[in-house]
Amino acid sequence: MTAKFSSSVSNRRHTFTPYAVVFALALATTSTPTAANDPPAEIGRYETPGHAPVNSWWVPTADGGVLVFDTLRTISDARKAVSELRRQGRPVRAIFITHPHPDHVTGLATFKAAFPDAPVYATREGDDWLKHHGGDILKMNVEARAPGDATTDIPPADHDLRDGESLVIGGTRVQVNWLGQGESPAAVAYYLPDARLLVGGDIMTPRRVPLMGAAHTKDWLQQIEKLGALYPGETRLLPGHGPMTTLAAGGKWQSGYIRHFRDLTAKAIAADSPGGACVTAKEAAGLLDDMRRTWPTDAIVAKMPADALNQLNIEGVGHEMGATACEGRKNPVREGD
Repeated sequence: MTAKFSSSVSNRRHTFTPYAVVFALALATTSTPTAANDPPAEIGRYETPGHAPVNSWWVPTADGGVLVFDTLRTISDARKAVSELRRQGRPVRAIFITHPHPDHVTGLATFKAAFPDAPVYATREGDDWLKHHGGDILKMNVEARAPGDATTDIPPADHDLRDGESLVIGGTRVQVNWLGQGESPAAVAYYLPDARLLVGGDIMTPRRVPLMGAAHTKDWLQQIEKLGALYPGETRLLPGHGPMTTLAAGGKWQSGYIRHFRDLTAKAIAADSPGGACVTAKEAAGLLDDMRRTWPTDAIVAKMPADALNQLNIEGVGHEMGATACEGRKNPVREGD
């Protein structure tokens, strides 16, 4: 697959200059709207190649540096992103984490070693989750990668973030929006008012099959509504997966996908459904077929077989809505009962 480099997003199409590494899979998402106007300065992006691409973004600061958001799922991808940042020669002023899932934090030690003067900003809740609950998922990520290409040893943040906190780093303002449990535990969105940018992590990832296995989709919908109420719809959104879009477009797609999945699940677990409160294999197949027709996607967010992600989503949303356990549907993402 041929690597390409991306800079800013124009009002009609993606433009390419030798800047941040991106790959062709993301470029297939032509139906996702881009922002109405160019950002005021170039925004860097490294997107991993192949199945289930994930982003690391970097945004210019007023003093000529950059802020990095998220650090990818493998050490090798983190090293490639670091190489691109070094090639640009712009100092990294800080590293921000949107949420503690492996595909966003595995490369943190690699970034930190490369840019030791850049403090890491994350939440205490996210660090606590990684320490006490995230071990199984981190271990799964390690086992699924080439030897030495992932780790369970994620360094803690240098600075714990608080909801509503406003930072000024390199002359650039960053506002912290604590969102909590939803797609992930301890989710945070960052708003850069001077650039009219929102870094949203996995709260909105248009045209990507999301991870709903944590069984908090109701909370997730409320998070999307909260962000939509806080910022104008034309706010530029940098998602954890997929290309830049707008808050209005991202929120409409994500909430629509989740609501439709919940509606189909509610029908599947109704007392008069074929499986009663259990989603049978036939009902699950029908649910997924409906989702593919009504909410088509270009990729998935998790580096696992698509069937496995779909089963996690059915189990998680079903559990959240009162389904009984179905044979063979184990869910390492959802914690407890």
